Amino acid sequence: NFYVYARTVPEAGRLLEIYGKRLHSNLVYNLSQLMDRSRAHHVAQGLSAMIDGFYIRHALQDFAPARLEVIAMVEEYLRHQLEHTKP
Repeated sequence: NFYVYARTVPEAGRLLEIYGKRLHSNLVYNLSQLMDRSRAHHVAQGLSAMIDGFYIRHALQDFAPARLEVIAMVEEYLRHQLEHTKP
């Protein structure tokens, strides 16, 4: 509901924008310790999409993956990205 609410209520939209920017910024900062900044932005976008997507799926679907399964999938994506990052 919050995502829909944020599209119609400016204050909620502002909170969602802050959340999105903060999530991306935190991910890029930490990923930059492991890869170049350009790649960090790319991987952060993928991680953010997964995090937000699973959050929405849990809100809308009864058959969304369980918490530990979600964590495992996000970690698997990150491991895959790290394996394909040049040192």
